[in-house]
Amino acid sequence: MEQLMDMHEISRHRDMTVSQRYSKRYAAANIRYAKEVISWLVRMKRTVNLVSGVTEEPNCNGWWFDWRKIHLIGGDVCDYCSSKRRKLKNGKIVNERIHNILRYKTAVSHCLKRYQSSNPAASIDFARVEKYRLTVRDFFDGTKKQENELKAQGLIPLDTGGDVFSFEFYKDISKRLLAAGDFRSALINHAGLHTAGRMGNIGGQTITHFRLKNDCIQIQFPLVKNDNRGENTKWIWLHFYGNPMNPELDINLAYGIHFMCLEQGPSRPGGRIFPGGERPEQAFRDSIKRVYPESDLKRNYGLDYSALVNHSWRKTCLSLLSMEVYHPPEASSLDHWSGHNQNWQGTYYKPIKNNIQDHRTGLLLLGPEGTAEHKQLPAHFKRVGTPLIQNAMLKCFPWIVSNESNSDSVPCTFTRCLVRYMASVVYHSEWLIENYPTHPIHNTALFQTAGLLDNLRSELGDIHSGEITLTGVSPFFLVMANQSENTVWTREFLNSESRSMSSGAQSLRGVLRDEFTQVISDLGVEGGAQLAATRSLEQTVEQFGEQLTRMAEMQNRIARDRDANTNETELDVQNAYEHTDGSTREIPPDFSLESVTVFTGWRFWNVGNRFAGKERRPVRPYKKLTLADFRGQQWRKISKKMSKWRRVFEWIERRLTETDTSTRRWQADGALHYMTLNRIRKLLPTKEGLYKVDPGRRTVGTTYGTLIKLQKEERLAAAAASSEAASSSP
Repeated sequence: MEQLMDMHEISRHRDMTVSQRYSKRYAAANIRYAKEVISWLVRMKRTVNLVSGVTEEPNCNGWWFDWRKIHLIGGDVCDYCSSKRRKLKNGKIVNERIHNILRYKTAVSHCLKRYQSSNPAASIDFARVEKYRLTVRDFFDGTKKQENELKAQGLIPLDTGGDVFSFEFYKDISKRLLAAGDFRSALINHAGLHTAGRMGNIGGQTITHFRLKNDCIQIQFPLVKNDNRGENTKWIWLHFYGNPMNPELDINLAYGIHFMCLEQGPSRPGGRIFPGGERPEQAFRDSIKRVYPESDLKRNYGLDYSALVNHSWRKTCLSLLSMEVYHPPEASSLDHWSGHNQNWQGTYYKPIKNNIQDHRTGLLLLGPEGTAEHKQLPAHFKRVGTPLIQNAMLKCFPWIVSNESNSDSVPCTFTRCLVRYMASVVYHSEWLIENYPTHPIHNTALFQTAGLLDNLRSELGDIHSGEITLTGVSPFFLVMANQSENTVWTREFLNSESRSMSSGAQSLRGVLRDEFTQVISDLGVEGGAQLAATRSLEQTVEQFGEQLTRMAEMQNRIARDRDANTNETELDVQNAYEHTDGSTREIPPDFSLESVTVFTGWRFWNVGNRFAGKERRPVRPYKKLTLADFRGQQWRKISKKMSKWRRVFEWIERRLTETDTSTRRWQADGALHYMTLNRIRKLLPTKEGLYKVDPGRRTVGTTYGTLIKLQKEERLAAAAASSEAASSSP
């Protein structure tokens, strides 16, 4: 065994080992909270227990704790926590909730431990450390007692961290977010319940976290609770099941709508499925405030905005799993689902090591065992490798293929999940058209490409068939769920007067007829021989008919695949919409230019809009609309906006033409070809800002402003260069 002899190297290795004691995120948070305490003390001129001129980290503008006075620092910490106050609903001012100020006590203790471990030669009186602990303990014990008294008086809720809400409220929020077209928040709402309130983990999902497994989709999440030191951190797989019988609750539909409306796909590099800000869960809570006024919230459900936090979704999920089912999941499975990490290697988690318990837990969120919802299959395609499905994937998700050699590729494991998600959108497409006609999903290629949606509907499988292996369903409850169906089947089998039942299977009469025919034929009876010959002829005719049916299906499939590629010109026809002034125009009277992204606008510009206006009527490609279609005072605002559209998209067309190569010409590929869309993404003008935003996600109006600014800068730069050249010439 090799042993180090260099004391400097030994010390360095020891320091590296000690630095791994706490996870980096936990340590950074403690340093940040400690700096808040010091900043307040400096501002209040309470620096007697601090030292100044500190240059090594950590420090707060050169100030840090004087650990020799640790017995006095406890009072400073308590004073800082006492300075944090809050107002109750009755107007009374009280101390901040204990769970909100405990972090500062933990932060100072953490910094003290770090100082002791990094300065072993420093001497700190043990009695002084003990006095610090007694000081802060007495303060927090008193705060807790005061909080309990307020709870007893009914001035604050008994539970901290949000209230449990009803399943009806969860369903109502889902419908309101769909009506608002907020597909990001709609997905967070579903994922928040299905993950027991893991809002932060939801925002950090990437495309590498997804796997397809039989009837469920596995998504990878970290264990997050009781793991401050980073000792037992594990990644686990949670299992999510589609709910096609209840579209407003179908998490597969929420994911499908999200990815389909995410025209440029997840962020690159990294593959985060929520591009943009770092905390989409905060935007989700803001969305709830927009779609649900607090007055309605109180009147309908007795809730207010302060009660709707991450733990509200956690408590509701765990309440549904533990109280709304006949046989609740094991406690270990609930802890596993909600992200607790007590002892992963211990016997506590053994029942879920093979994921059996977790399959069952995920399935229970669809409905109790023994119900039709519990044994349903997700929306799916019967065959996933057909040219029709492949063509639809490229149209709906053009970002899965990139023409950049050094870009992050989309893993095939995630692409398989996308096929399942697309099937869910296709399955619920009629429901979306009927109930949410203004949702942004109707601007996507799936709904805008003529014939594509109808062709895909014919490829859907039966959600009540055995085409996909069921997971997480107990055989006992499966028999119970099938009992009523089996009773109906048995009654028809026994009582049917024809040879076959409505399902096409043979009835008892048909089975007996075949058996008697076979017996008579075996005995050589003349009548039996005639019956056997007749039966043989019937079988031949049936086989010939089946072959003709298969040939017809193949021809229809070939025709559908061909039509899916050629029907984009269907909208390019002249229309004659009558207006109130007696004129006929290419646009309907309720036409408007919506605030859409560049890629949706590019589709309307080149192909047209199949669902324009409130009455959802077709309009030819916007590039072919003229000033005559927008004459009149009431159309002046839309006419100005159309001028901006024209300037943006004509600039894109010129840039595409300038960058064409001998092997890649955008007009030959097509305006909506995935390679053309990938080229546009790189050509769009960008602007500096606080956040890195993909230019393809900006609206046409924002892109117009960026383009005007860019062209102005180019003109000024050209003028400056020309002036400099003229002044330098003799």
